[in-house]
Amino acid sequence: MRAALEELARRAPHELVGLVTEDWGKRYGRAARLGKNPSKPKTRIKETGEDVRLLLRYVHRYLPDLRDGEQVQALRQIFVQNYFLDAQDRPKWREAEDAGLPPSAVAIVSPYDLSARYARRGETRWKGFLAHVTETCDPDTPSVITDVTTTKAAVHDTKALPGILANLDHRNLLSKEHFVDGGYLSVALKQQVAREHGVGLVGPIRARSTRQSRKGTVFHRDAFTIDWDAKKVTCPRGNVSRRWSTPPSLAPYVNVEFSPDAAVSAR
Repeated sequence: MRAALEELARRAPHELVGLVTEDWGKRYGRAARLGKNPSKPKTRIKETGEDVRLLLRYVHRYLPDLRDGEQVQALRQIFVQNYFLDAQDRPKWREAEDAGLPPSAVAIVSPYDLSARYARRGETRWKGFLAHVTETCDPDTPSVITDVTTTKAAVHDTKALPGILANLDHRNLLSKEHFVDGGYLSVALKQQVAREHGVGLVGPIRARSTRQSRKGTVFHRDAFTIDWDAKKVTCPRGNVSRRWSTPPSLAPYVNVEFSPDAAVSAR
């Protein structure tokens, strides 16, 4: 709301004389700084929704030449993604369980850059973009940054890695091994990188995040004894697998089956 008012004030300041009130000056005259527990959040949500609806209708009716402003258009989109009009034509705040909210991959979070997105990595949360930094890591030489790639915040790390390696390859900066954290690593990507660039991806395998694993009702791979030569797996209770297979797949894997009488099985 503040960004749209500033844009209108720059383009046609005289048009706001009869619209902007003292209350608007208090609410939007300076940048809002809301903490984790803002005061009177329901009141702020209600007042802002009504103010935005009034401003957008005013611009649409009386200032048609200003409707194409970037901040005015951003305000319109942000209003739609956060509010809906009830049966009495009043703006109401959207909740995920009833009116629905857009996913973070498309939700606008800034009126100044409509491509910025909300993102989360572990405990870190931010609004904006994601920078992927590649640097050398030879123990006997200083570390040198060889590539910086910026992507939208919602783009997964595994989607960004092929482009990063292509940039390095174009500049003849690829190494035989490329060390990454767990977010960039998958079996399929590891094979793709080896096939296309002759580079070995090195990094930690991501832990399984299934509902059963989070509840602790399954055994992890480390609990099993694997005999790769004999193609046998022994479960924590001593049962030996009866079948070992490698189904055809883009990312080859081993499928191990135990007897139905065995109390523990793994894949």
